[in-house]
Amino acid sequence: MDLLIRSSELSSAISPVAGTHTRVLVIGATHILYNTAQQALENDGCSLAHTETLEQAFPLLHSGRWDVVLACLGSELNEDDIGRLLQFWPEIPVVVLTAAPSVQNAVRWVKRGAFDYLDAQSPPEQIAATVRAAASEARLRRQSMVAGDSFDELLRSVDLVGQAPAMQRVLEQVEALAAGDFPMLIVGARGTGKEMLARVIHARSVRAPMPFLVTRCGLIADDWLAEDLFGREIPGNPGAIQKGRLELADGGTLFVDEIGEAGPELQQRLCQLARDREIQRLGSKLRTSVNVRLIAASSRPLEPEVKAGKFDRELYQLLTAATVHLPRLCERREDIPLLVHHFLRKHAQAMNRPVPEISESAMRLLLEYDWPGNVRELDNAIERAMLMRPRGPLQPGDFPFQVGSSRENLLPLREVERLHILRVLEHVHGNISEAARILQIDRTTLYNKLRAYGLR
Repeated sequence: MDLLIRSSELSSAISPVAGTHTRVLVIGATHILYNTAQQALENDGCSLAHTETLEQAFPLLHSGRWDVVLACLGSELNEDDIGRLLQFWPEIPVVVLTAAPSVQNAVRWVKRGAFDYLDAQSPPEQIAATVRAAASEARLRRQSMVAGDSFDELLRSVDLVGQAPAMQRVLEQVEALAAGDFPMLIVGARGTGKEMLARVIHARSVRAPMPFLVTRCGLIADDWLAEDLFGREIPGNPGAIQKGRLELADGGTLFVDEIGEAGPELQQRLCQLARDREIQRLGSKLRTSVNVRLIAASSRPLEPEVKAGKFDRELYQLLTAATVHLPRLCERREDIPLLVHHFLRKHAQAMNRPVPEISESAMRLLLEYDWPGNVRELDNAIERAMLMRPRGPLQPGDFPFQVGSSRENLLPLREVERLHILRVLEHVHGNISEAARILQIDRTTLYNKLRAYGLR
């Protein structure tokens, strides 16, 4: 869900909530920086824990609920580590500190999901204010979900905007799906908003105050994912366990993206969760009850995978008891003007500038384009166009594509590669392994390119 207020606004508008206690996990800080943060934050009513590396932080992240993580870029914590932190614990606000700050990096980290990005030399009171703002925003979002935002406001906040019949049918299903508590499957091409829809369903359900966990199959090895989710019995130490995130998220929702990329063992574990609300920690024969709802998503139909014996039939049957199909943007072109103006307002607010107009010729271009990256691609295109043209109406030349073969050879090389990757994914129905084979690159490289082009 997009954050509509940034930390600088919150820190001046929100004071600590009476009776709250903020738990902060500091990762990667030097002793000097940690002492500075400790003094500032403990004076502000926070309790702190500190690890030098992300690996050392895993047991703490598994074993307790943290309000904020303070991630300090340096020799012990690199950019890949922070990326993993943002990916696997998206429910925890992360404030990134660095000794070499820049505006470009600040924008990049916030877009990747960080709450804020600060100079490590910032005054202690600024660090404390930012941490306080991150914790306050997380609390406010949980409280607003409990109180129940209006449905229209919630949909706008996550870019689920549309009046086309295909989209209206989806939105009509949301309230019924939120009232239920069964496993479900969301099917739709990349960029159609599957995770956003899952967040709305969680936010409208009785589970709203509890965690919304996100995990993505195919990005890393299944055994790492399984340990992260289900926990582990520590070898050679009878009775010693490491709890997974599912045990720590009791009462919440697990969103599994690209479930078709999960291997057989992980599928069986997810089937046990969906069927019995039980899990088995790695290395253990005991079952543990967890109250977590499973919402899965796939960018390709799973029925052919079931027939081919590549996807567990029972898990498929459990998930497809409730299925939502998200339409492609080219299947609801009448929504493009609504989405364009929505994204213009959203990015104008983020850039602290007036909402720009868009020329008729530019709007015509957007209506004629096929949008292989769907709503996410439109969002990125509007943001890029606004950066390219800081004042005046947006024009066709502000967008990184043209309609029609006569201009296609004028596209930048980066755009040609992006479009080719999308065409290959379309051809293989979103199968990452098959797409990587055709492109003659490994899956990790393909995922990195998808993220670089804003397609994940």
